[in-house]
Amino acid sequence: MESKQAREKRLVNGVKSWLDKLSSQAAVLGMADADVIARRGAIAGCRFRVKGKVPRLMPLACREMMELDALGRDAASGTVWWADCLESPKGRMDRTWWAPEGGIYFCLALFPQIDQSLWSIYGIATGVAIAEAMRSNGVKAEIRWINDILLGGRKVSGTIMEAVRLPNSGEQWLVIGTGINVNITDFPDDIAASATSLMLETGREWEIDTLGAEIIARLGWNLGLIHHWDAQRSLDSNWSEFVTAHSGKYEHGKAECPVITAWRNLASCIGRRVRYGLDLEKLPGERGQCIDIAPDGRLMVKDEHDEIILLDSGEIRYD
Repeated sequence: MESKQAREKRLVNGVKSWLDKLSSQAAVLGMADADVIARRGAIAGCRFRVKGKVPRLMPLACREMMELDALGRDAASGTVWWADCLESPKGRMDRTWWAPEGGIYFCLALFPQIDQSLWSIYGIATGVAIAEAMRSNGVKAEIRWINDILLGGRKVSGTIMEAVRLPNSGEQWLVIGTGINVNITDFPDDIAASATSLMLETGREWEIDTLGAEIIARLGWNLGLIHHWDAQRSLDSNWSEFVTAHSGKYEHGKAECPVITAWRNLASCIGRRVRYGLDLEKLPGERGQCIDIAPDGRLMVKDEHDEIILLDSGEIRYD
């Protein structure tokens, strides 16, 4: 039986291999800075902490980060906590969800390197990485804002991101938690109609660690894109005016983070009628039409009075 240490090493090497592949592919396509982007993204998956079966993963990661902080140390930015199943997972709005064996469950600790007003792009980068990995394997995944991944209208993955302040250092970190239904074929009655898995959609079993390594490498590549873009953005004197985008009439691509562009290309919500609000399982929310995603990751919605509003939190459902 493979030891925990051997599996952690294999996962780290798998991420590195995939990141090298992504960099090579980008270079072939003419991206001059591919090697720089790969170096900036190499933090993702630099270290794994495989936990097997645990009650919840994000609180465990935060606790271990706090323990290191009390000793005057940090977890390496990009460290991944990985579980085979979760006994009592919680999602957004403290909702319970289903996380048996057969899924990918990880959280990544990130020391943010961009302005706090743009941190939501890190979460968006995670959803993009998952959707891109699925598409690279022949599965037409789509994103519903912010980071629900859908296959045929059913949810296969979700991501949440939380900020954590370490009391000793005073530093603020981000913890990004993700769950992906891979080889799961049975769901509880309350989510059976809205959930699906890769195995149910494709009719085949997936190698979980291989797919997980690809997803984290793609997340690393996206982090590299963000940090490379941010370095260039700092030279753009028009950025503040551009990011406001209050009318929705900005020029796509002008100073826009490539991760935002990728999200737009993968999204299923642009142009659709939606309900939006903080907790749509308890409240009906408001109705409107998704117009676009703003440069800072907020969702642009035209409400029923034809006013453009920018959503920076909450959720949407399709009418």
